[in-house]
Order: sequence, then C-alpha cells, then structure tokens
Amino acid sequence: MHGLKQATGVIAKCVAPICLALLLIGAAPPKPVIGIIVDFGPRGKVHGKLPFTVQRVGQTPLMVRESEIMYAGDTIAFDDTADPHSTFVDVLVSGDKVVRLDPNNRTLPDQEWGVWQVLWPRLVAAYRWVASSPEDDAKLENAVSRGVDDALTVLPNVRRPLIISDDSKTPLWLGWHGGKPPFTLTAAADGKQIAQVIVCPTGGAQDCNREATLPVGDAGREIELSVTGADGATWKKQIVRQPIAWRGELVDVGPLGRLGPFLRATDLLDRGHGEYVLESARLLNSASPPDPLSRTLLKQIRDGQIP
Repeated sequence: MHGLKQATGVIAKCVAPICLALLLIGAAPPKPVIGIIVDFGPRGKVHGKLPFTVQRVGQTPLMVRESEIMYAGDTIAFDDTADPHSTFVDVLVSGDKVVRLDPNNRTLPDQEWGVWQVLWPRLVAAYRWVASSPEDDAKLENAVSRGVDDALTVLPNVRRPLIISDDSKTPLWLGWHGGKPPFTLTAAADGKQIAQVIVCPTGGAQDCNREATLPVGDAGREIELSVTGADGATWKKQIVRQPIAWRGELVDVGPLGRLGPFLRATDLLDRGHGEYVLESARLLNSASPPDPLSRTLLKQIRDGQIP
C-alpha cells in the first residue's frame, strides 16, 4: 500500500520509539489512551522558548503537535511566562468533546473514552500524515511562498484516475498551487458541463486561496475535472465513481463523532497510489468549518505534499 512506502518516516514522526514495530505487529498501546491533541496556540517559540510541552514519564519533554496521542499519565506543562489569554492546547477526549487546557486549567478529566484503545492503531497510522518537524514546516512555507509564481500544479504525485464514492453527495474539494489567477474549475460528465466555479476572480496572485468546492451531485459514473489558469495552463483528470468498502471501526463512524471522517480520510490516503485523495479531501472538508487536523491535511494536499 501507499502508506507502507512511508514506513521509514514513521520512526521519526511517531509518538514512541517502538511505534513502527507496534504498528506492524498490531500491538496494544503501552498505556491507556486519554486523548489526542487537535489544536494549540501560539505556534512556535515565544521569546525563544516553547510555551508548552507534553510531559511523559521517563521521557524528555515532547513538542506539542497536532494529532499527538496522549496516554494516561501525560500532562501539558505550560511555561510560567505563557500568556493565559492566548496560550492553549485543545485535546479531543471523546467523539465530540474537546477539553481546552491553558495556564489556568492544566488537568484533563479522569474518565477515559473506551473506544480510544480500539482506535489506537488507526490513530498512530493517521498521526504520521499530519506530524512534521519544525524544519519540515519551514521548508513547506518557503515552497508555498514561491508557489505563487510557479506553474499550475495539481496533485503532482497522482498518475492514475481519481476514485470517489458512488454514494456521496458532498461537494468535491480541490486545491492546487502555482498558476496565474483567475482560475476556472470545471466538472463535465457525458460531454456536458455539470458544474463550474471561478476561483480568485480579481486575479490577485499573492492573495489567491487556490482551493474550491464543486458540487457534482450524482451525475455520471465518470467525470472529467479540470483547472485552467488565466494564462491557459490546464490540468485535467478523470474521476471514476465506485463503491468504497470500509472495515472494522470505520464501517459505522457515527459513534466516533468528528474523529470518524478524519480516520476514514487517512485510511483512504493509505490505499493504492493516491487515487483516493479526492474522496479523502471531500471527507476532510465535510465539516463546517473543517477542524484543525483536517485543515492541516487539506493544506498538504493543496501544496502537493501528500499523497
């Protein structure tokens, strides 16, 4: 699978040194899972210091990251100089409950969501898609800052036709980088246009948010999707509708709340050779607005970092 190609990167990005081995053998978590970090602020160092760290027994303090799994005994340590009004760490403790920790409230609830233990292997697999080092973030920002003058680039690592679910009516989401605005995003089926949207109609390259949603309904089993820039540069891709099968906990994600679409989306990123990325993006963008973890993945898809 596509995800196994990234196995060498799992060690550096995982939440414990033995994480790759645990992933491969399907072992249980070393301690009960009590939550997952979904958002935090501020980002980066403040006055030369990290405003908070994850404290884990027997380990050096860990950086706070989106999708960091928290185990029983873990705590968030806030720097004494952290601003209590702007410093926070949001932890998802159940399907739809987020607890905000800050310098004045540093304790997670004692109760744990039993489903965490069942989901642990999926959480670890999902974690590597959103975890990145500060150096990686800096490289990404530099790449994006140059992207406004680059050629139109859409899903550069996907060579095959894209696959979307045949039973979903949620609008498609597509993001790209480079190219000259305004952009025309078009979907056609059976030789007829079924949807079109103009992105960045005023043509400002620096301020252009190169992404859009496109409602395609249930028209056609095969769809041609295209993006065209003001300079005539065009990207085209065939989309095929087909059933998507889910296994295990992902068959019914209702009880998982906001975590359900996210885990389904990352599961799709691990399939094939990137052909499910459009359906993955559709799931990530299905919440209104998308949660921080989903926005992180959508940004990486838009910037060509994944799949």
